[in-house]
Formats: sequence, structure tokens, C-alpha cells
Amino acid sequence: VHIQKGYLDVTDNVVFLYHKDALRLFGYKGSHYQRAYWRIKGHNQAVWFPKLYDNKPWKNSLSKNYEEIIQQKIVNGNYENIPLPRKENRIVFGHYKNILGQTVYKFYGVYVPDFEKTNEYKHVHRRIETKIDLNRYI
Repeated sequence: VHIQKGYLDVTDNVVFLYHKDALRLFGYKGSHYQRAYWRIKGHNQAVWFPKLYDNKPWKNSLSKNYEEIIQQKIVNGNYENIPLPRKENRIVFGHYKNILGQTVYKFYGVYVPDFEKTNEYKHVHRRIETKIDLNRYI
């Protein structure tokens, strides 16, 4: 359906049950995929499936206006050093449970690392797009 439309827009409340279904929009040909990050070949982009809630050891949060994702790692009550993020756009499908209790992956837009707010203990990603053209990935 989305490939036929040719775009994704956050206002359409786009959700997927599986990573592989979202990844197919960007040229993925494999079967089941469970990692949180997948780089799109030929583009300076990746698809990211962050859990937008506390999930040991990660403490991720989405701002109320959906414009920022903050990512931190806490081990034994202490913030842990994490390598600085790559300078690439992240197409975000946030992981959450819907009202039926199903885990789904919702499209939140395209984010980039905000290096003015990011350091080795806290990564801040800023939304730059709420709609993407899928035709450039086919």
C-alpha cells in the first residue's frame, strides 16, 4: 500500500507489525529482522527502531512535540559512555505497544543527530522531516 502511494507521512499514522515489513520499503529483501538499526545501501541513511521508553540498559524518550529523541544508556544506576552517533539520517519507526497490547513500529519521521546537544552520555536526535518519498529507494 505505502509503496503504491510512494510516500510515508506521519499524519497517516503508519504502523507495521514487523521490522521486515518496514524495511521492505527501503529495498530490504531478507526474511525476519530483529535488530534496531539497518543501514540503507547507497544512501547516507538508516532505519532505526528505538524503544521510546525505558528498556534496560537503554533510556530513550520522545519529546512531547515529537521533535527530539533522547537516547541514554544506564548501567548499575550510572550513565554509561556510548560512542557518538554516525552523521546519517535515521528513518524512525518507534517501538511501542498499541491499545490491543501488540508490539508495533510507528513511523515518526526522519531524524538527525543534533551534535550541539549530543555528548558521550546523551544522544539527541532532531526531527527534520515528517514525510518521505519512497520512490528513491526502489
